[in-house]
Amino acid sequence: MLDSEYALKALLSQDHILWRIETRHEATLLLCAIYKSTPAARDRLTTAIIKGPPQSVLQNDATGELGDHLVFDVLQLFEN
Repeated sequence: MLDSEYALKALLSQDHILWRIETRHEATLLLCAIYKSTPAARDRLTTAIIKGPPQSVLQNDATGELGDHLVFDVLQLFEN
């Protein structure tokens, strides 16, 4: 059984698990499971995703487009 609160804290932690390339696949699977779990978790996740990745993840993105693409890609997962 998935402890949604624990998983949500991990995804949104200072380690930026949600946005890192190294953890993208696992984060995506976890993200989808949490999103379906409760409305409260869904709201917290959506808010965090819309804020976008932290600047430390986007350090090589001079145009700002990478952050927009990452947000769109993650939000698109919820349509399925």
